[in-house]
Amino acid sequence: MKKFLLGSIFCLALLTHTADAQEYHSRWIFISEFSPSFPTDKAKILENPYQSQSLEWRNSLGMRIFGEMFIGFNVTFRSYNQKETAIYPDNEPSGITSTYNYNLENKLFGMGPFLTKFFEVSPNFYLTATVLANLEQGRGKQSILKDTNCQNCFENTANVNFTGESNVILNREFKELVLYGNAEVGLIYLINPSLAVNANLMLFRYERNSSRSGKSRVDDSRGAEVDRKVNVSNRGISHVMERPILRIGIVIPLGLWESRY
Repeated sequence: MKKFLLGSIFCLALLTHTADAQEYHSRWIFISEFSPSFPTDKAKILENPYQSQSLEWRNSLGMRIFGEMFIGFNVTFRSYNQKETAIYPDNEPSGITSTYNYNLENKLFGMGPFLTKFFEVSPNFYLTATVLANLEQGRGKQSILKDTNCQNCFENTANVNFTGESNVILNREFKELVLYGNAEVGLIYLINPSLAVNANLMLFRYERNSSRSGKSRVDDSRGAEVDRKVNVSNRGISHVMERPILRIGIVIPLGLWESRY
């Protein structure tokens, strides 16, 4: 009986050591991330937008090439919306003004290569360093709504025949092309061998942005004065202090195998 107990304890210890010494590796890796990204001031088409919203969804598929290095391809979907308001006086004595409401929106599809290196901090935590390039393109819409108003027109002292109006003075499409390269760092927490969560932060970005629109003109007496030119081309470098882009997502290792030691 004593021999049986000693043998059972030895087998249990051996199995426990083997389980603790198991390590999982993956041949492939899939990453899906969301980010409220936004353009730099140089890339903004509207001069002083009071609202600028953007959401990006990035999916990456990579293959292990050696060690903890992965190379692969990413696909992105990004949509954004910008709004701006500008007020111009029409008749100073009467207080008639025209308010121009600008709206700009676009949806872009992008793709490009990436290279990621994993650094193990603990069995469940990894740091990552990533470099990537991406080319985005999309067809957006630009509109301008004009509102005419008068603060003094309905006072007894005002002798002005005023009729408020609100009409669309511009509706046009534009094409946008964006080429950029990123340097990023990330932190991954491994929930189990088949699933992890990650946070990724952009450190530096080089971006080249080009937009072109049709020949539609503003239907207004002010003409080019109230237009916001979509035909722009910008390029430059931004960093995390002026443009902190954080991505949150999941990591799914694919093609797992075990190694024991």
